[in-house]
Order: sequence, then C-alpha cells, then structure tokens
Amino acid sequence: MKKRARGDDHICRNCENALETGDGKTCLCYRRGVVRVNGFCRHFTYDPLKRKAKPIPDLPELEYDLGYIL
Repeated sequence: MKKRARGDDHICRNCENALETGDGKTCLCYRRGVVRVNGFCRHFTYDPLKRKAKPIPDLPELEYDLGYIL
C-alpha cells in the first residue's frame, strides 16, 4: 500500500519500513538503519496504523437550570 502522505504524515515514524525505538528520537529503518523520527526518504511507505491521532479536546461543563421543569 503506497501512498504519498502530505505534510507531517510523511515522516519515518509513520513508515511501514521503520520501527520506533524506546527513546522517542530515533527509528530503526529496514532500508537505512538508524534514522531520526522526523526524517524521510524516497522509500517511504505510509502505514495508517502507526499514525497518532490528535487528542480529543475536553468538552466544557454544561450548567443545567432545572427550575422550569418542576
């Protein structure tokens, strides 16, 4: 499955050829060896399962006025 990702998705962290190491700064690439997490190369193959989703924002607390129901 090849897909040219746009923007921030086209980095080694999201490539199916790379495994992220425990330090969070480097990846072990099948083709290039040790690379930076935010690096990229021409062998990039997008893996959608490695992409980290944006966190869901907290919802504001709602205040209910139950005076009209009683």
